[in-house]
Amino acid sequence: MSAVAVESISGRSHHRRLVGDEGRKVRLTQYARAVDHALRPFLNSESVPLVLAATEPMLTIYRGLCGYAHLAEQSIRGNADELTNAEIADQVRGVLDEFYAHELAELHSTYQERKNAGRGSADLSDLARAAAWGNLDTLVVDMDARAAGTVDDDGSLVLGDEAGHDAIEEIARRAIATGARVLAVRAEDLPDGVEAAGILRYAPVASG
Repeated sequence: MSAVAVESISGRSHHRRLVGDEGRKVRLTQYARAVDHALRPFLNSESVPLVLAATEPMLTIYRGLCGYAHLAEQSIRGNADELTNAEIADQVRGVLDEFYAHELAELHSTYQERKNAGRGSADLSDLARAAAWGNLDTLVVDMDARAAGTVDDDGSLVLGDEAGHDAIEEIARRAIATGARVLAVRAEDLPDGVEAAGILRYAPVASG
């Protein structure tokens, strides 16, 4: 294989004393590192899940050295070379469904903890102010919700705008501009049936 300078990763040549199972493991590790290195430029600053399609022992080897934080725990079963594109896509959908279900469960738990500590809110006025001030760490919005209104530069929320602006979209746009993580989900995936919920980077200072 070109990545490790050998014709076959299963070869038993005594070249450079890498032979048998030991040599094969070394070559597999070299190949896995090459793949990881090639993926890094595409995954830097990303938060999308990475789904592996590999058989053992490559699957375990790659998981052991991959530093990407969003590597999915589940993988595509079987040899991907023997699967059709439709079969691979079907398995990926199943993996992603499980990945996002686990992610949402963790997000709900974190939100409740932060809310109890004064660092979580589902009030649109609070979220607008936090977005304008760069205080939103994570924002989750109902993908179908809409609230007519605008957000001023100071974070003031004005509802009932007649120009057709969407305040939720404006909050999300300002949050993204300050580096917040923004997720659009179904209504049933939001806590307490709200239109949006946010986790703050720090507790707001009370005025007065």
